[in-house]
Amino acid sequence: MSRWIRLHQSALHNPKLVTLSDRQYRAWTNCLLMADVGDGSLPKIRDIACHLRMSIQDAELILSELVEVDLIDMSVIDGVRTFKMHDWNAHQYVSDSSVERTRKYRKNIKEKTRDGDVTACDASRDGDVTPPDPDPDPETDTENKLQLSEQVAAREAELGFNLGLKKTGSRKGEMETLQRQAEGLGLDVAELLAITNRNRPKKREGYFSTLCVNRLKDQLPGLDEQIIRDALNGKHEHYKTVCALLVGTVQ
Repeated sequence: MSRWIRLHQSALHNPKLVTLSDRQYRAWTNCLLMADVGDGSLPKIRDIACHLRMSIQDAELILSELVEVDLIDMSVIDGVRTFKMHDWNAHQYVSDSSVERTRKYRKNIKEKTRDGDVTACDASRDGDVTPPDPDPDPETDTENKLQLSEQVAAREAELGFNLGLKKTGSRKGEMETLQRQAEGLGLDVAELLAITNRNRPKKREGYFSTLCVNRLKDQLPGLDEQIIRDALNGKHEHYKTVCALLVGTVQ
């Protein structure tokens, strides 16, 4: 499942950011996306280079530039350099959602009622559980959901989805994995989706996957096709292998 990161509106006027070159700014935003997996910490330099579509030497250079302007923090532990996004916890904090606390509270009450610790009538008087904040305003909650749906629909339209098709959970997940992995391997997902939609294949995922495989085989001649397919299907070790080979081609 895809996740979101925060980018506050104040970034538009942040002196550290507005003085970056386009290349530096693009690298910084991509580092934010990478760091979300590691709770603010960046992966190994080889993986960073792969995600930034550049050689290891260029990745080290861009990281040093971002460290110099205090957008990335560097530490040396036992002789090994590690990188973490500056003030990650302050900006990418976990929301203290009253909706989530309400859900946990009700689940706790339900479990106690089932086990006989309290009755349903006594649940509201249970002194062992701190009552949660009230549920959010239904109108506000509905408006937020509508806005999110519109954003998702716009993104799907941008990527070439046929919004009139009914998607099943398994196929949707398979297609999302293929797109995410293809994008991570430097393929033009929008272009490949457009070709797929234009040809209207019976098996959309298989057709899209074959297009991706053919593009990668052109860049990595001689590599076993199954390794490429495994990388596109989300197998981590094969994904790292293909990434490393692609980085080698641009050094």
